[in-house]
Amino acid sequence: MNSNGKFIVLKGKSLRSIPLQNFKIVDIKDKNNHILCASKCMKEQECKMAFIYELKCVLIDFCLSDSFLLEDEKSQIYLKEDACVKNYNNLKEYLTIRNSNYAVNSLFVLPTDTLAIAFGDNTIQILTKNGIQLSIQTLRNHLNTVNTFAVLPNGDLVSGSKDKTIKIWNINDRSVKKTLENHTNSVSSLAVLENGDLVSGSWDRTIKIWNVVDGSVKKTLDGHSDSVSSLVVLKSGFLASGSFDSTIKIWNVTDGLVVKTLLSHSSYVNALVVLLNGDLVSSSSDSTIIIWNLDDESVKKTLNGHLSSVNALVALPNGYLASGSDDHTIKVWKVEDGSIRKTLNGHSNNINALAVYSNGALVSGSSDYTVRFWI
Repeated sequence: MNSNGKFIVLKGKSLRSIPLQNFKIVDIKDKNNHILCASKCMKEQECKMAFIYELKCVLIDFCLSDSFLLEDEKSQIYLKEDACVKNYNNLKEYLTIRNSNYAVNSLFVLPTDTLAIAFGDNTIQILTKNGIQLSIQTLRNHLNTVNTFAVLPNGDLVSGSKDKTIKIWNINDRSVKKTLENHTNSVSSLAVLENGDLVSGSWDRTIKIWNVVDGSVKKTLDGHSDSVSSLVVLKSGFLASGSFDSTIKIWNVTDGLVVKTLLSHSSYVNALVVLLNGDLVSSSSDSTIIIWNLDDESVKKTLNGHLSSVNALVALPNGYLASGSDDHTIKVWKVEDGSIRKTLNGHSNNINALAVYSNGALVSGSSDYTVRFWI
């Protein structure tokens, strides 16, 4: 990542998916001239980023988060700096949504900037913002609490639940397209591989790779000695899993074998996230956050500051990281130096989930029954 004063340039990056309503293609004389494409973006107020795709200049009206990124050594993305670079040192709460009876267990921002919220009443709330207007749809089908979300390459939402099932949803009509059943305990985590296969982690201590077309299990990964709590796909294509056995395992999903085991946490590993530079970050019930060097399995940096279990992580744009804890706070970290740039207070109970919108706005969910939005 570097800056030329007007754009942030992400070299070797492309986009995983682009909602149709968020982009347009413009003609340029030199079909592979990234600077010329970026200049087209600069002239259009609504454009936030630009890149060349199949010799076409693509202009996009949102700022990306890490979940949109794909490795592509031939590509580079230009982000309009004044629109996309957020100063997280000055975050403030601007909206609270309250459910009077149930904790917020999980949050997920879809590529359309729609927010999926899992409440403790077994429902999923789909929150859509249109200007200052909010619309909410409710998805009902799970028989127990929803723990985790993912999105498939075709845009379908996937949910994993304590009822041991995984459901693939058609959000438009609120119907279940498919139910995947094979785990023998709560489904705690979901991820999607580069080839589109779905991966699930469970309290039954296994990880399963699914063919979402026919709903079959392609492979079961065994290796953890306690519940699997978190999953993330690494830039290398390998899979990382965190567990209540205090370890993180790196898997080759092709042969299902453990490549590395990372040992440093002294309690449950609760969350994993991959930073823009490819570094793996983990958080734990030991109150710490660890940034890992995957080459030699060493700890690059340990972030201390929370007073209790760290339950949630999210990578923010421009080198920031957010963490949510049982100490009722959210901390915003500058990854480069490991400093706490902001502590967000407002929740009155454990923070269970974090997510980030494509414009960089942070969302948090808590056992205090609220979802809070920070800008």
